[in-house]
Amino acid sequence: MKQKNLNKVIIYKEKILKKDMFAEGDNKKRTRASTFSFNTKNLVKSKRSQITIFVIIAIVIVAAIVIFFAVSDYGRGVIDRVSGQEFDVEGSLIQCIDSSEIVNSGIKLVLSQGGNLDPKFYYMFNNSKLSYLCYTSDNYVTCLNQEPLLIQHTESEINKAIKPGIESCIDNLNKQLENRGYKVQAGRLNLSVELIPENVLIKIKYPISIERAEQSKTFDGFDIKRKSKAYHLISLSTSILNYEARYGDSEITAYMVLYPKTRVEKLKQGDGTKVYRVSSRDTKEVFGFATRSLVFPHGYQL
Repeated sequence: MKQKNLNKVIIYKEKILKKDMFAEGDNKKRTRASTFSFNTKNLVKSKRSQITIFVIIAIVIVAAIVIFFAVSDYGRGVIDRVSGQEFDVEGSLIQCIDSSEIVNSGIKLVLSQGGNLDPKFYYMFNNSKLSYLCYTSDNYVTCLNQEPLLIQHTESEINKAIKPGIESCIDNLNKQLENRGYKVQAGRLNLSVELIPENVLIKIKYPISIERAEQSKTFDGFDIKRKSKAYHLISLSTSILNYEARYGDSEITAYMVLYPKTRVEKLKQGDGTKVYRVSSRDTKEVFGFATRSLVFPHGYQL
């Protein structure tokens, strides 16, 4: 009896051992399978990462090439030669002058100071030098016009103010042409300014010849118009000065009735000086100046 029970125990243990062996085998298979699956996923991810990196590098290279040809003068020159396009000489010069801080600020400064770049005889108002355009130091008398040819004088002063900016734009133009493969032969630069209705006309006399391959062009100069109300503002100011010289004062309301888009301010100062600001409501340009005319001393009663 004991022998039979012993045999049953041995058989039961053998079954347990076999189950454990099978279970261990299954676990090893599962481990191998999961390890293989994990390695496969990592391999796929690694390949995807490499592809993504290559794509990014390619995009950066293409973008750099596009920027080079689109932005640099040399790159544009290559495109021009391949496509047969000609460089827009006048358009490039106009763009430079329009965006020139020297030109823009120079015109603005001259107008704001009564047509003078560096006034010698002026009234200081809000840190601005306002030229005395009609003045007398005496009392009881009307002023004398200090600048009879005001428009012509302002043209000359604007010329001096913007000349460095124009010269810089001409130098920039020559560099652009050379970078694009042009041979450049240029003469001497001469500059003049004319104030005309609705515009400041910048007349650039600059003989220049350009040549590339079998193409050549010659320019005698360039006439560039900039939108401006300077002519109108100075003409109106001249009328005010005539009234100051003849009658000792002016009626500014009448001007604004006749010219609704023009604003005229008259600010009386303590010493008998009058500050005038004539401005355009459209362009925001301001022509400022000072006068002293028909002054009555303090305590005098009419």
